[in-house]
Amino acid sequence: MALAGTAGASTQAGAWCGRAEGLSGRDLLPPMEGPIRAHDWSNPWAPATWDKAGGVYPWRSANVSLSAGELTLRVTPGAAASVQANDDQRRTEGLFEIDATLPSGRPGLIIAPLYLYGAEAHEIDFEVVGDRGLQLAVHTKGAFNAFTRKVAGDFSGRRRYAVRYSAGQEIAWLVDGVEIFSLKASDLRSTFPFHGLKPYAEIWPARDVAWAGRWRHIDTQMTLHGYRLT
Repeated sequence: MALAGTAGASTQAGAWCGRAEGLSGRDLLPPMEGPIRAHDWSNPWAPATWDKAGGVYPWRSANVSLSAGELTLRVTPGAAASVQANDDQRRTEGLFEIDATLPSGRPGLIIAPLYLYGAEAHEIDFEVVGDRGLQLAVHTKGAFNAFTRKVAGDFSGRRRYAVRYSAGQEIAWLVDGVEIFSLKASDLRSTFPFHGLKPYAEIWPARDVAWAGRWRHIDTQMTLHGYRLT
């Protein structure tokens, strides 16, 4: 169920019609690994502990917990949550996959089950933005929002999100094993990522009302069930 549309710096919206048929229920990703400790970058995943630029709340490591192979990221009064993989997961080519359960989108809330980030602010995003659906995005140091695309639909519940990345060549976004959009380097020319990137996940309320809507606090959480890089 690929979404039609043009590549380039587009904000044209596609539509998501529910769970795809591209995955078998037996195709489970390896569970999330620990331990989870702030400032220990040698662990498989580490929580952020600093202020979030553009966020209502700072990151707090206490809002990240690991239990029975599942990593939970929470928004609580005054605190949000972010994790990043260690540098062993940085790649110039690969398929990054996260099995995640997302809460319902709500005004002001940003839910990012998977994004890739590297040198010179090269970034590839999956983000549920407020109650406005999913946003796919590419950023580089010289071109924030070099590409954005909105995908309408309800992304609450459990799904698998994946990015297939080939540095300087191609990006593809997949949901439940089905490609929903792709870009080639020729689509973005000089603003296409070319560095090695590694995965992050986060949930946080945004200050930018025009982008995400106005945040009114409610405790909420996202759970990461498994991760794989191939």
